[in-house]
Amino acid sequence: MASVGKEFHPELYYEIATDVDEELGHSGTEDVEMATEVAGRYGVVHHATPVVRPVKTQMCFELMSWRFEDYKEAVLEDEFFRTVAHMFPPYPTQTDPEKEQLERMKLLQAKYFVAGASARLMFDATTEDAIETLDTAIDEAPKIEPYLRRFAGDSGAANSLLARYELPYEIPYNYDVRLVSDYVVRKLATLMGPRLVRDFKRACNANPSTRGFNLEAWFFAELSHNDLAWSVYVESKLQQRQWGRSTIVFFDPDKYPIGVSLDGPTWMAPAKWNQGGYDAVFIDKAEQLVRFVQVTRAEHHTFDPIYFVMLLNRLVAGDLNQVAVVELCFVVPMDRLKAFRPPLSQEDFEKTVEQVACSESRATWSSPEHTLKNCSAKVMVIGVKCEISN
Repeated sequence: MASVGKEFHPELYYEIATDVDEELGHSGTEDVEMATEVAGRYGVVHHATPVVRPVKTQMCFELMSWRFEDYKEAVLEDEFFRTVAHMFPPYPTQTDPEKEQLERMKLLQAKYFVAGASARLMFDATTEDAIETLDTAIDEAPKIEPYLRRFAGDSGAANSLLARYELPYEIPYNYDVRLVSDYVVRKLATLMGPRLVRDFKRACNANPSTRGFNLEAWFFAELSHNDLAWSVYVESKLQQRQWGRSTIVFFDPDKYPIGVSLDGPTWMAPAKWNQGGYDAVFIDKAEQLVRFVQVTRAEHHTFDPIYFVMLLNRLVAGDLNQVAVVELCFVVPMDRLKAFRPPLSQEDFEKTVEQVACSESRATWSSPEHTLKNCSAKVMVIGVKCEISN
């Protein structure tokens, strides 16, 4: 995860010989065992394996960013995880090793959405602190767009928003740079628009675990800068529609109240990741409409009702007096519109909405107009023309 830096000038330093003789006597230390293939023992002389690059007396290295697979390997090491567990939300520890691994993977996936390739934010900051750090960097990064378009940064705020991945050694000083996390991608997409997302597309290929965020970034960029055109099949006929250009508000879905004004039609995006949940929510208080949006390029998608139920409960217990319609929209590339199959039926989604209407929190509401019992639920699959979705 390190490479020789561009600022290193090899002509200024001497090479260290690759063949080094070592004569090691028995130390008598019981805690240390050295294989004879690695180090000398009892006067045996070994020759070091030639290194790929010559080693100088001084060298400058550049650290590479962490990939998701690197994190997986780290958090599955028990001793290491115990030292960083307090930087993750509390979770039910498991005595079964396989179940414990699954719990840790859930924690890792959720935090990776925010911290991304920054090991410092992953292991040395809580999710809330990581969000605050990244928001500050976004606010303080002057003219960050030129850095991103050139795939290069500096030592300031712009650099803290970038991740660097090394490419094959055959190409000297060859590395790829991308935005540090999906959270940063979404926020910058809303600020800078679709052009930035298109220019930055190729950087995503360095990290396979993030290939899917291109379409999501485009969705947020397009919605916040242009009218977002989409298509839907109605009785086997393709119809063209659009959502108007809107400001997108990021919110913490774990907090109540949600802290977002709903006086006018509002698009919101969760600042935290939720698997099988939603990428965006549209609320129109006047029209009594709540629309959940899941952006995906997969032919099949997961659905977890817990996130929908949680947010609906908080909305109807707060400023949203009445909900007449709850929509669940799956946004897919146009070439996958026909093939995509929703992970749940209309009837299943209606049961999810009814679950909110019959929840314990509703039993404490005194106002009779707070109701979802007469609310209609709708599942839709819509297609968008996105050049970067493949």
